[in-house]
Amino acid sequence: MLWRIFTRFGSRIMRLLTTRSCFLFATIFFLYHVLLLPYLLKLFYDQPIESNPQFMKLFKKTKQLKVENVLLQKEMQKNYKDEKFRLFDAETKARELALFIENLKLNNNVSFFENNSQTNWKRNGNDLLLYADSIKNKIETIKAHEAKIANSVSLAPRSANFEVLSRRISNQIEEMWFLWRGNLKKIQDVLKNHKIPSGFLNKISDEFREINQITERDYEELMAIDGIKEYKKNLANNLSNKIQNRIFKLQHPSSCYNAKKLVLNLNKPCGYGCQMHHLIYGMIVAYATKRILVISDTNIGSDTNLNLYYQKLTNCSLSSKQIIAHWGENIKNKKVVSLPPVEFIRPRPKQMPMAVPNDIIDTLKAFHSRPFIWWVGQICKFLFRQQPFLSDKLFKKKKELKFKNPIVGIHVRRTDKKLEAAYHNLEEYMYWVDNYYKKRELSGSLSPRRVFIASDDTLIIKEAREKYPKYIFIHDEMASEYADVNQRFSKSSIEGIISDVELLSECDFLVCTFSSQVCRLAYEFMNHKHTDASKNVRSLDDIYYFGGQKEHAMKVIWPNIKTSNDELKLDIGDTIKIAGNHWDGKSIGKNLLTQEVGSFFSYKAEDIINVENFLTNLD
Repeated sequence: MLWRIFTRFGSRIMRLLTTRSCFLFATIFFLYHVLLLPYLLKLFYDQPIESNPQFMKLFKKTKQLKVENVLLQKEMQKNYKDEKFRLFDAETKARELALFIENLKLNNNVSFFENNSQTNWKRNGNDLLLYADSIKNKIETIKAHEAKIANSVSLAPRSANFEVLSRRISNQIEEMWFLWRGNLKKIQDVLKNHKIPSGFLNKISDEFREINQITERDYEELMAIDGIKEYKKNLANNLSNKIQNRIFKLQHPSSCYNAKKLVLNLNKPCGYGCQMHHLIYGMIVAYATKRILVISDTNIGSDTNLNLYYQKLTNCSLSSKQIIAHWGENIKNKKVVSLPPVEFIRPRPKQMPMAVPNDIIDTLKAFHSRPFIWWVGQICKFLFRQQPFLSDKLFKKKKELKFKNPIVGIHVRRTDKKLEAAYHNLEEYMYWVDNYYKKRELSGSLSPRRVFIASDDTLIIKEAREKYPKYIFIHDEMASEYADVNQRFSKSSIEGIISDVELLSECDFLVCTFSSQVCRLAYEFMNHKHTDASKNVRSLDDIYYFGGQKEHAMKVIWPNIKTSNDELKLDIGDTIKIAGNHWDGKSIGKNLLTQEVGSFFSYKAEDIINVENFLTNLD
């Protein structure tokens, strides 16, 4: 108002004054607008934001919107976690908030804040507008997601037959490659004395490998469409939570004194991997017999303790007054029973590996190709809950080594395994590493080819870097040095093996030898960290097994005509006791009907899942 009064008064005076006076007044008018007016405006309007009722009204409403938006986010997350993909209520609320903000944009209040020169008002006004845009973007994301779901097929579970056939096809694709590769080697042996153009057979092999990889990739994409991947992940998470709750309740009873216990001596005279499988076996038997697993001696190695790295298994301990009975026929009414090593347990419980609890098998088969691997992975998930000390140590180790996904892990055991397993050179490992990365690159992946090497051979990292310069090799040199046979049971050696197992299990793909307990342990860990990691491994020797397991049986699904003395005659429905896979398209086993031993095409039989009743049901 003040500047308007001065302006009107000045215009009247100008008409009365002379030309010189007009010039003088014009100068004063100019100085007034340039110097005096801004000062007066600042003096007049420079007041605390809280004293302006219009702004405070908008400010309070903005705070309310932010609170409501937090609730909106929680509602969205809940819906996503439940895999329901139903966000209509959340979308309605978001639309209401956006409409309110849009009205703010259109009314004079926001215009006032946008046009006003005061810094605080302008900044807060801009914040309002940015916040409105963020909510609108979230709405667009929700709408796009709803449209995608609306155009897709139902997320209802697929039939059991679908899962069986899809996994059978996956296995056949894999075995087809093994068969081709095995036959190619035979051709090379037959033609080794003939003059064949250099690289001719290798070129044929590479061409076939490419179409095999493309087929595998397309199959994996087919199995992931229509939201089935998220559906399976949800099934796996829910079942995992159920199993973990059961084991925790079993191990933490309301009355330790009255609870039945199974006592295990962890200090078995063997290496770390063997001792940990001894512990896993104990937990399986405890779960099967509804007894608390209590470890009488938690020492591992010569100078360290399992509880330093992993959380205690139970809140119960043994009383010196309690009588410990030996495992045997009549232990049902015994309060405390000692568990012998798996090699000497008699009678053997029917729930021994590779048995799976009957109350979870139907759900389990809906998302996992190898049910026992998932089951033993859940046992590992409970037993090996990291202490903060170990978590921090592994975090620092990964940062130090620059351990990042995607990455392939290879475990090369030499030293003490020379007498137990055949030697495998580095090229055999790297063949499958190369195979993994070529398949990734078919999908457009440009990530570096990282490889984590865990080995007791300190020279292997040098060999790898010299022969494969295009790869980034990550290696814990200290762990290799402490893995020497003479230091195998020292604290540093144990920590090195623990680190290797944990890091190998976090790799995207694993190449190792299943004759090694450490390799199998890492694979078991891997399968509780993924929905289904059963195919994320390549063993160079044995098929997967659990020491002391029951017979590994397979059912014949395609007949096999005997064409040579070393082959088996098989009819559909026959049962085979499997002895091993040669990884050349053929396996060896015993036909339990005819009692003949021989080879057969691996794709013509599939695993029989052993299902048993486990006593523990604490839901």
